[in-house]
Amino acid sequence: MPGVDVRVDADSQCLQIRSPYLQQDDWYATSDRVEIGPDQSFTLIGRVDKIVKVEGKRLSLTAMDNQLFTHPLISAARSLVLQSRRVEVAAVICLSAAGLAYLETQGRKALIDTLRHHLLDHVERPLLPRRWRIVLALPCNSQGKTLQQDLLELFASRPDQPVILTERLHHDALTLDLQIPADLQYFVGHFPRHPILPGVVQIDWASRFGRHYLAVQGAFCGMKNIKFVNPILPGDHITLTLSLKNRDDSGDVAFAYRQGDKINASGVISFAGSTAT
Repeated sequence: MPGVDVRVDADSQCLQIRSPYLQQDDWYATSDRVEIGPDQSFTLIGRVDKIVKVEGKRLSLTAMDNQLFTHPLISAARSLVLQSRRVEVAAVICLSAAGLAYLETQGRKALIDTLRHHLLDHVERPLLPRRWRIVLALPCNSQGKTLQQDLLELFASRPDQPVILTERLHHDALTLDLQIPADLQYFVGHFPRHPILPGVVQIDWASRFGRHYLAVQGAFCGMKNIKFVNPILPGDHITLTLSLKNRDDSGDVAFAYRQGDKINASGVISFAGSTAT
């Protein structure tokens, strides 16, 4: 493109770009290794290897990503390192059709055990991912790049949100596996010594996730068939199912919170003048 200059870093062999289209005056360094041609064209020869140190051992995150991708249950994968009380390897994965079927029939634990066993042929046990997120799609910015910060956000703990462990589509329903943080702000004062998750928070979450995942728009305008059967407690693992109720009336979103075979809450939320895509 006019005004765009490219070069290769002598040490990393990675592509560097200088362009008026970028919001910086200096050279922008990418993580793509390339060979530059005489006419300033270039050939991509692979991503730079990301090496980290965990438990005193060196680990190639690039190699781990590639190994995960070879498994038939996986359609995309990104590994990363989390820095908290201890250094932990984590993985964000998208499932293939076979992976979704396996998750549906065997469950999340069996799926992760299978993937960990697959990695053991190439990675020492202390370096295996300890934390996993199963998502519908890897987070991407406007340029289609998956940034480290966006991956880290999937593991962040927030005072007003559950931790989303797994996202999956099954027929017309979206299912989210949630972990309820024990220090969630909504447990404070509700109630002393016996905290439970308020019903209004459960409805708010169902509304937020319906907007985000099902592209439901319009203003909240009512509820119906709301039932709170069993309380949700600090530390619980809960499954939330969301579905558009009646395809010709996308203003209704049905929700149900479950814990195993036990239902916690259910109902329908209506949105005025909403459309879904």
